[in-house]
Amino acid sequence: AVSVLADTHEPATVGLALTLQAYLAVQRSDLPGALALLEQASRCANESSDPMLVSRIAIVDGVLRVATGEEVARDEILQLVQGARPFDDNLSSGFSNLAYSDVEFRRLDEAWSVLDESLPLTVEWDLPICHVWQMGARGRLNLIGGDWGAAVLDAEAVLDIPRAPLARTWPSLVRGLVHLRAGDDVETDLDDAWDLAHRLGEPLRLLPAGAAILEREWLLGWADERLPAALAMLDDTSPGLAWARGDLAVWAQRVRPEIPVSHLEVSPVHRLQLEGEYAAAAQRWDQIGDKYEQALALVQAGGQAELRKGIELLDRLGADAVAGKLRKELREQGDVSVPVRRRQSTRSNGAGLTSRETEVLRLLDKGLSNAELASRLFISPKTAGHHVSSILAQLGVADRKQAARAGRELGLIS
Repeated sequence: AVSVLADTHEPATVGLALTLQAYLAVQRSDLPGALALLEQASRCANESSDPMLVSRIAIVDGVLRVATGEEVARDEILQLVQGARPFDDNLSSGFSNLAYSDVEFRRLDEAWSVLDESLPLTVEWDLPICHVWQMGARGRLNLIGGDWGAAVLDAEAVLDIPRAPLARTWPSLVRGLVHLRAGDDVETDLDDAWDLAHRLGEPLRLLPAGAAILEREWLLGWADERLPAALAMLDDTSPGLAWARGDLAVWAQRVRPEIPVSHLEVSPVHRLQLEGEYAAAAQRWDQIGDKYEQALALVQAGGQAELRKGIELLDRLGADAVAGKLRKELREQGDVSVPVRRRQSTRSNGAGLTSRETEVLRLLDKGLSNAELASRLFISPKTAGHHVSSILAQLGVADRKQAARAGRELGLIS
């Protein structure tokens, strides 16, 4: 297709087509192929001197080098997109890809910094596709950080919108995993994520979907016919997958401990986990900020203090089904010191509100409507309405003014 373009179109048009193909190759984890395509695109840029093409090549080249672990490339992308105007889809895609890579590589503080800057710009400059991609990234970020209520709301902000179906993989996984771990009715979200990942055929989507299937089998004991296909994903040696492969390998080890995984290229914290260094892995997960993985590693460490801390951490996260499974197994093994269940779920204060709901409550005190809440928080009005309804129910009040008054009385609003 590109050779036909080369015969009939200007170099800039051919270069943009090659750059798009290079970007798609990065998404497929075909990094050598992406590099070859970018080299061709660069020759077109030299012929045309088109500024849009030059900018697009630079961003995709940065995304490619970030995927290979070249840390300086991250700063180079930021230099390209920060402050550049007009702010368009091309620049916003640089932010989107940085956010996704930061979350993937568990650079959580950096991911928050990117999204805090970029999400408002997607609203200001009316970039709906980039907006939903970045909302999906924020949902996963909230899942890892332990604010599962906010994670579900971010996921639903994407899933409630019919456009951008390719952005739905992680939102489906986020909502499905929260419901699974909490013991809520299992919905079709994990199945939807699996099906979409296979339609896309991209390892960065396939491996997380496979890990979710393994986690569900571990938790529920279901005989899932997709298990062999999920385990076969461990054979994917594509570059840039150390974290996704590590997640999959850890769940494979829990479900099928006889499967060899020691030879796999994974992240350092996953390596600790696979080698049985559970206490060290838990400490590293804590430093990263992934409370769920920290809790599971603490339980696997097996000491009394670690067991207690791990299960209590699961309680605080709202992972009721997971904590219940582990309590049952420990008691069946004769452990009489298993801590009793003290459900705190995702609630962060005595009023029972999540951190996001507390933020909304403070904005209600300023008299903001649902549309204004949506604009301020970069969510849909429907999601804002869900927040408000939850706050009213939790506080036992009838309207927004009463909610604000109750918030002041509880010390949630200064």
